[in-house]
Amino acid sequence: MCAITTEEGDSEQPQREARWSASRNWFKRSRERRDQRFSLMERLETDMHEACLKIDKQVRVLTVHGSGDKVVPVPDAEEFAKIIPNHKLEIVKKADHGYTKHQTQLVSTVLEFIK
Repeated sequence: MCAITTEEGDSEQPQREARWSASRNWFKRSRERRDQRFSLMERLETDMHEACLKIDKQVRVLTVHGSGDKVVPVPDAEEFAKIIPNHKLEIVKKADHGYTKHQTQLVSTVLEFIK
């Protein structure tokens, strides 16, 4: 943080610091949104079917998907299960995209898979 004061003191310093803080936060959020847009475009341009076919048959793949996921539909996970050779699909009943109320079940499923 940079502060400039005069010999008598600077009564505007708190306002100036608040403006700088707001500016930094705006630039940070702007950069994050730009990164998210780039990531989304990159994902949209990826041929997922082709990408799945490139997964080595020796690689074990686990997909844990929530039946209550409103972001990615369950049929998408089922399609991946058909395409990827060494694939296990676990559907967690009523779990949303972030497993908000099903984190324990998510962790135990993953731990069981990696044993």
